[in-house]
Order: sequence, then C-alpha cells, then structure tokens
Amino acid sequence: MPLINTLTSEQILTQLKAFKSGAREGTIMPQLAKGYSDEQLETIANQLGKK
Repeated sequence: MPLINTLTSEQILTQLKAFKSGAREGTIMPQLAKGYSDEQLETIANQLGKK
C-alpha cells in the first residue's frame, strides 16, 4: 500500500470511488466513502493528492 502523500489526486479519487461502489474492500473506508457525493470525493482527493 503506497503512502497517501505519494499518490496523485486522480489516483486517490479512483480509490475513493472504488470504495464507494464496493469494487474495493475495506473495513472503514467503504462506509465512509458511501457518505460522500462524487463532488465531495473529488474535493477530498484534490486536497490530499500529491502537489
């Protein structure tokens, strides 16, 4: 698992959407991701993505 600060915003967004859709399994992240709209996930990814 790569460190989050090494990922681009696009890579983070892809993973967040995978958690939301159920394509990627996890313990906490799928539950959290389902609570956000796609626009909110994009904002999160942009804030966390490698600058």
